[in-house]
Amino acid sequence: MLENLPTPQVEVFFMLLWSIWVERNNVVWNGSRVDPRETVRWEMDLLDEYKQAQLVANKGQRSRQEARWIFPPRGRLKINLDGAYREDGSGGVGTLMRDEKGFVKGAWSVDLTHLNSPIQAEAMACKEWLRRAVEQGWVDIDVESDCEVLVAALNGENSDRLKVSQIIDDCRDYLVLLNNSVVRHIYRKANNGAHRLAHFASFNKD
Repeated sequence: MLENLPTPQVEVFFMLLWSIWVERNNVVWNGSRVDPRETVRWEMDLLDEYKQAQLVANKGQRSRQEARWIFPPRGRLKINLDGAYREDGSGGVGTLMRDEKGFVKGAWSVDLTHLNSPIQAEAMACKEWLRRAVEQGWVDIDVESDCEVLVAALNGENSDRLKVSQIIDDCRDYLVLLNNSVVRHIYRKANNGAHRLAHFASFNKD
């Protein structure tokens, strides 16, 4: 049946299957609740992000106005992370890990409570995924976030004034253990997959 479908429909079909698998894992392992409409929106955004990355790779150009997610170099993994924060202290984090071909190798999202600031949500997302990377023995990792304050702190800027300085220190310790790994800032448009995961998790409370 699939061979009779146009390529765009086949792409949507397989992306939707993968999204269902991700949400199934969130329900089983995190006790999350799933909104099918949000799942479909996230899946379509992620597919569009992947296609745009291919266009950018082919053109070899990148601008702030047209920033898109870009494939990591051969042999490296790329982790995109984001945090969502609400005034009532709730929020969520979302992370995506993809390989040099843009294939998703891991995804994680969870809702948070008792947050004090947006940077805390961002830092907690980073700490949790770096911890997992260390436990799995991954190396050669590119970490991307659209939070400039977090990226600057992880790259050596004094973070003592931040209320999350302890979390930042933990992240730095993990980075030392991850050989040849880098942290860089990207624009929100290039971080849409992780942003969607964090946004969805922030609404996904019992």
